[in-house]
Amino acid sequence: MGIVAFEWAEGKTNQLTLLMNRDNWENRVISGASWSRNGQILSGRCKANNGTWFGITKGGRVAFLVNTSLLLDRVKSYSGSELYPVRFLEGNMSPEQFANEVKVHEKETNERHAYSLIVADMTSSSMVHILKPSDTKSDVVIETVPFGVHTLSSYEGLDSTDSARDLLLRRLFTQMVGNLGNVQQRQMEEIAGRFMYDAQAGRDAVFYHSRDEHPNGKLGTQRFGTTSTTALVVKRTREVLLFEKYMEQNGAWNKNNFTFNIHTRDPMVWSEAGGLSCTQEYRGKVKVWFGYKEGRVVFLSNSHEHDIHPDLMPSFFERTLPKRKLKPLGLTCNYVLVADINTGSLVYVSKDERRLRVNDVGHGVHTISVYGFDACILRDDMLKVKFNEMIARHAKLPPIKNIVEDLMMKSPFFIDSVDGAGKKVRYRTVRTLGMDIKANRPQGRFYERHLNDNGEWVG
Repeated sequence: MGIVAFEWAEGKTNQLTLLMNRDNWENRVISGASWSRNGQILSGRCKANNGTWFGITKGGRVAFLVNTSLLLDRVKSYSGSELYPVRFLEGNMSPEQFANEVKVHEKETNERHAYSLIVADMTSSSMVHILKPSDTKSDVVIETVPFGVHTLSSYEGLDSTDSARDLLLRRLFTQMVGNLGNVQQRQMEEIAGRFMYDAQAGRDAVFYHSRDEHPNGKLGTQRFGTTSTTALVVKRTREVLLFEKYMEQNGAWNKNNFTFNIHTRDPMVWSEAGGLSCTQEYRGKVKVWFGYKEGRVVFLSNSHEHDIHPDLMPSFFERTLPKRKLKPLGLTCNYVLVADINTGSLVYVSKDERRLRVNDVGHGVHTISVYGFDACILRDDMLKVKFNEMIARHAKLPPIKNIVEDLMMKSPFFIDSVDGAGKKVRYRTVRTLGMDIKANRPQGRFYERHLNDNGEWVG
């Protein structure tokens, strides 16, 4: 079980402010919040199934869950709604895409859980509520969470108007967030303690505590109630503040404090050993999608999940490779360009469900996009035409900076944060890159611009 109050704000200092109490039986072993092994996901975990009820990543993904399984102590290894937050935090699906995947999964399996799950992406300002109201039916309800103050509870879902516990928390929380302003880390414990520890209202109290017969009669009478309080503030500046008070197995209460910044895009990086590379985060891991080293170039298109190694050369590839050879090579990506300026060779590598195909690329102007190599798509064709026109207007190729700024940072190749009607869009250009490498001269000229975590174009 559990209960949450949160403000999903538009235009305020704090993008997300959250207070959450988790309730469970005392026999359940649940750890306090800590960083994952790769240092990207902050969450507590249930020992029985390694699931979580709350987590946040350095990439700005947030998930929090309340369910009835903890009341009934229905926790099984490798299953349960507690695994959904983990999957969202580790993945790169948008909240909407993830919600639809959960809906399909529940329809196919119906694991007999009832829950309310919120998944959000701070970088795209998107938040979705996933509700499975019945543990006997597979129906899942999906709704976009509007900006404002909300509550979330196990039986009542989002914004209950019937539950006395929800209404009490909503009233207290609304009064508090109206005067928060620019929160500092030292204030987080005081914010959590204003009313989240209040047990005066009995079974309607925000902090719940009782002794009852465990659903498993062999375990006898146990404490059931609040075993952790989490306070979270995500600022518009991408600073994250988190405080947690949680109960150990021996009944003692401990505290955790965390501060970090949401970071989504790294600039182009140079190193003597690795050369030049661009990276992105996926499932808590840093993936390389572009690399240049000693005249060799690799570029990966249309895959957030996979990465490439800059040491690859065109001569590495056979004309076709059977699927069984792909895994040892780590080559399960969709579209890759691999060039070796030293030998004047360029190959295009594509993958279908059965084979990895390697094709030589002839001289001339080409495009590569999510639709493939030289795809007959309007946007791809327009880019080829515009690029040819730019070349025709000059006796020699303009500086790469000019090409990037005059071509790639203009519509329709550059997708802005608002559309022609002035509406915000969630799918947009976040990086543009140009390179110019002359024949028989491995030294290259590069120009890169990317959208940093403050919403500024830098490079």
